[in-house]
Amino acid sequence: MVFKSLVLVFVIVGALVEVGTTVLAEEGVVNGGTEPSRKTKEFGLFVVKNFANMGGNADQWGTDTASRISEETGGEWSSEKSSVAGLGVGIFGWNSISPSFMFGGLIQYIPRGVEYTFTEGSSGNITKIPFKFNYLEMAILGKVRPPSSWVIIPHFVFGPIFGYRMSGDIPLEFTNKQNETYYDYYSGDIGVIAYDLYLGGILGLGGSYRFSSATLLTLQFRYTASFTDQVSGDYTIKSEDFDILLGLKFEKMETTEISD
Repeated sequence: MVFKSLVLVFVIVGALVEVGTTVLAEEGVVNGGTEPSRKTKEFGLFVVKNFANMGGNADQWGTDTASRISEETGGEWSSEKSSVAGLGVGIFGWNSISPSFMFGGLIQYIPRGVEYTFTEGSSGNITKIPFKFNYLEMAILGKVRPPSSWVIIPHFVFGPIFGYRMSGDIPLEFTNKQNETYYDYYSGDIGVIAYDLYLGGILGLGGSYRFSSATLLTLQFRYTASFTDQVSGDYTIKSEDFDILLGLKFEKMETTEISD
């Protein structure tokens, strides 16, 4: 909840900075109102290694499901939730509105989810249940950075992200090694169904290395959290992911004269 609240605060602050800086630029206040206004545009592509997990009361869903299986089979089942790793790709673009603040966004295709492992104590039977979803996502972001003339440019990004589930689902049922069906996800009061849309937020910290006048290599560490539930039912199950982004971006400088 703390991270999600921070995302909302930074989004609001970023919007205010954007509006304020744009107004100042239009009035000739930026750069003292006498020097040319330099704007930077960036675009590029990236790959992202995603370590996906789910929070809320996702652990409780696993515990309750294990209890339900135990009641139906007579065994003693336990549940363990673990993150799943995936690989995503995307494109991004940025436009500076002040020397230290940029506004832009990204579009990416990325897997998210979690995996449950159910174990029966006496027999040792193990069943893995994946909640794995592939999303097409769009983020609207603000980026704070020092002057772009630096060789290594640190940055901080923040903003909302919107996701649409392109593929992936929750299995209707799972089986043990003897192919005996134990539990139908859609039955009872602990059944869950995946939603198609979600709204979340991103916080990221990284840096870019300039190896030519207009080409930079970007490394970024991101925390992505969902504000809305990603599955239906009596449980609050939301993604909480850690991403490592590696991208190549191209920079274009534009100079605009400010008249008196």
